[in-house]
Amino acid sequence: MLREIVYTPTEFSDTPRVTVAEIGRGAVEGAEMSYVRLRGELLCHSEAEREIMLGHLQCHIDLTRAEPGCVSFEVLPTDDPMVWRVEETFVDVTAFEMHRTRVARSEWGRLTVGIGRRYEIEGADTQTPPPFREGTAGVSE
Repeated sequence: MLREIVYTPTEFSDTPRVTVAEIGRGAVEGAEMSYVRLRGELLCHSEAEREIMLGHLQCHIDLTRAEPGCVSFEVLPTDDPMVWRVEETFVDVTAFEMHRTRVARSEWGRLTVGIGRRYEIEGADTQTPPPFREGTAGVSE
């Protein structure tokens, strides 16, 4: 069964180009990178899912922000108590894919697998990921 998830990669010509020195993340100084941005929503379908998410969200945020290549990571409440806005930025596709791999193997990934995810991903080299199977917490295998 496919999960409720929407990915809409967008190619755009005005992708900001930065150097590692400009963003202060460890890699070869002067290497150019193209940001990968994810924007979307987490959608809880029940109060039980909401409680699980609230109980584990801060740890997930802290771990993600500590990842190499994470420029920004925000999960913010909306007017609907069952929906959160997600905004992530990584220095490049490699950092983004490493994040997705970590999430798939994490406690957060296991516990929030049933929570709906609707995302748009923008990045110069971002491809639509393969279909997601139940149990992958929004991370392709």
